[in-house]
Amino acid sequence: MVNVAHLDRNPESPVIFHKRRLDIQESTEMKRTIVELDTLQVIIKTAERCNLACQYCYYFFMGDKSFEGRKPIMPQDVYRKIPGFLENAVRSLQIKHVNVAFHGGEPTLQKLKDFDSFCELLHVTLSPLTRLSLTIQTNGLHLPKPWTECLARHNVKLGLSIDGPAEYHDKFRTDNKGRGSYQRIETNVRSLLEDEESAKKLRLASISVMNHSFDISKVNGLC
Repeated sequence: MVNVAHLDRNPESPVIFHKRRLDIQESTEMKRTIVELDTLQVIIKTAERCNLACQYCYYFFMGDKSFEGRKPIMPQDVYRKIPGFLENAVRSLQIKHVNVAFHGGEPTLQKLKDFDSFCELLHVTLSPLTRLSLTIQTNGLHLPKPWTECLARHNVKLGLSIDGPAEYHDKFRTDNKGRGSYQRIETNVRSLLEDEESAKKLRLASISVMNHSFDISKVNGLC
């Protein structure tokens, strides 16, 4: 058995491969058979900073200061290398489906023109070779129309981090001034949903941190 893990051994690499265990056929000559992957998910951390200060955030408020030594936003010379790296992986492992997830921090803090360029490079490089799907996980605080139009144009599925209605969400998901964020996020999401064509492409879903007894329907139909 062998694990496929990282882009390289550089600890600052923005790309993390979800580990997959691959079968290796051992022969008396210790030769390996060709290994194929059906699906590869790649999480790309495009931003090392966030526009919220969630009190339960393990990354910024639980003693991990490693982000302070990294650039706040992924530079162009880094993201431009990633499609070619993935192309090599697709060709060598015959990968049938590649899912790229943009993550952070808050990924919408990246300049929109750079995000647009990154998505275009991924499509141009990988779509002729494999089935490519793109997703983004956002707190929803920064979703102006140019961003949602860009996401829809590149068929980026949108995951929203929201912890229920305001009385629950605003207890912990605050900005750096201690203010709740629910109302601003709700306004952005409802504006997005008004554009039915874009909303259909984005296929909005949510990730929530809440008590297991909480009624998820109380998220007020946002997702």
